[in-house]
This record gives sequence, C-alpha cells and structure tokens, in this order.
Amino acid sequence: MADNNLQNFIAAAKGGMARVNRYTVGFGLPNLLQKDMFDLRAIELFCESITLPSINIATVPMRTFGEQREMPYDRNFENVTATFYVDTNMAVKSFFDAWVNTVINPNSRTTSYYEDYTTDLLITVLNVQDRKVYQVGLYEVYPKSVGQIQLDNNAKDIMKINVNFAYKYHISNQIDSGTNESSYTNSFRSNKLFSELNGEVPSDYYDGGNVFATSVPNEYTNSFTSYQERYVDRTAATNALERLQRQGIQTGVGSLYG
Repeated sequence: MADNNLQNFIAAAKGGMARVNRYTVGFGLPNLLQKDMFDLRAIELFCESITLPSINIATVPMRTFGEQREMPYDRNFENVTATFYVDTNMAVKSFFDAWVNTVINPNSRTTSYYEDYTTDLLITVLNVQDRKVYQVGLYEVYPKSVGQIQLDNNAKDIMKINVNFAYKYHISNQIDSGTNESSYTNSFRSNKLFSELNGEVPSDYYDGGNVFATSVPNEYTNSFTSYQERYVDRTAATNALERLQRQGIQTGVGSLYG
C-alpha cells in the first residue's frame, strides 16, 4: 500500500510543483492619480513579494436539537500585503504616498469619494514555462497603510516598502492548458476583469433569465442607490410578469402574450 501511494505521488508530481517566485502583479490607476505621472509598469515589476488573498467564513453557533453547529452567514476578506523595491529616484515611494493622499487629503483632511481612490488589482501565478496557470482579481483596492522604511548608515541593503492593501472582495480562476490566455490591460475600472476571470455573469444581474448586464455596472460603484432602485424595479416587474404568466397557464386562459 505504501509503495502504491508513493508511486501515485510521484505520478501526480511529474508536472512539477508551483513556485512562489513565479508571478506578476498588475493594477489600474485610481481616478485621482494621473497616468502620465508614474511609470506604472515599472512599479509593478518592483513588487518583490505579495500574498495571495485568503478568505474566511464568518459563522455563528446555532442549535436546533442536540449539539450546536457553526452556521455560516458572511464572507470575510483579509487584507493583502505586498513588498516593493524602491528605486533611486524614490518614484515607488512617491507613488504610494500620492495614492494614500488621495484617500484623505493631508491638508484639508477631507475624504475623497470611494470610487475615485479605489482600483482593481490582478495577481497572476506562472509556471516555470512562464505560462499563466492561476489568477486572482481583487476589487476596490486601496492602500490602507504604507509601511515605514528604516534608514541606517551602517547598512547597504536595498530599500523596500511594505504596503497593506484593503479591498472589497476577490475572485480567482485556474487557467487550463487548453484555455486561450486573455490579454489583460492595466485598467480594470470597467470591471472587464470580472467577466474575463469569472467566465459568466453573476446571477444578481439576470433579469428573468435574460442577461441585462455582462459585467458589474458602473452605476453600482458611482451611484449605488440609483442602481439598487433600478434593480429592485426590474426584479419586481419580472416577478409580476412571471406570476401573471403562471396564473394564465393555471386558469387555462393562456400566457400573458396570448
């Protein structure tokens, strides 16, 4: 039995194991940062390390009969931490300083609009042949904290900076060998990343079986109240039509449309 298990392990591992140093990072600029001010690609290349996001299920103890059980009621997404090398001109440090300052203005102490300082971030895991095998998209990302940098006359180490990213949620996708790799841009503000990674439209955006949105609408971020009202109206109208159709079939009168 032990020999069979060993052979099975060797057969399964023939394709190799994933390496922690095979990855790329890409993110779009938030609205309040001008594109021509920073070399975004260089900043992405200077990412020394980053954590793949975790997810926790929040539970509450419930008892119906006998022993209690933990019942899930929500999903919690923990922050992602990344470490960046800092270039000689301090452009990387300046970039994150500027980004943090868009969240809360350091002079007026006013808070900006949420959609203006958040963006989307994409982590891609590669194999040893540099082929994409796994991707994680983080949505509504912003730097919650930018770490301190220790300066030391007695050290000659490369300067690095730790950035802690907060975000709303993430989705992940394993890329099969037969799947055509999609080309991603550095701007995910349109939520194109969502549809490409997920491969389908979330059920929340179906209208009686007919898709009325192929991605998360911009209205969801820019004016959630308006979006929610429109969505509720559409849902109510769809449900009303379905009830009328069922009533017509049940009474033998026919459907709503004849």
